[in-house]
Amino acid sequence: MTHLWMVGLKKQMLYPKIKRKAHSIAFFGVFLFSAVMELAQHFFVADRYFDFLDLTANFFGCIFGIVIFELIYKGSYT
Repeated sequence: MTHLWMVGLKKQMLYPKIKRKAHSIAFFGVFLFSAVMELAQHFFVADRYFDFLDLTANFFGCIFGIVIFELIYKGSYT
């Protein structure tokens, strides 16, 4: 998901400030989404609960998505 956010934010041409801060926006946006999903499954889904290890895995997944984006595109979207 982070990789897709990065591509979308870097490809848009309307807001150059967002394009420059795409790494931060994608990371915090996706991490916030994952935290909301963990809380939602804890409070609204039967037989599911909040797991800190899932949140930790999502954190490292966000970092991994940004690294993969940088490896694939290598400065194409500057």
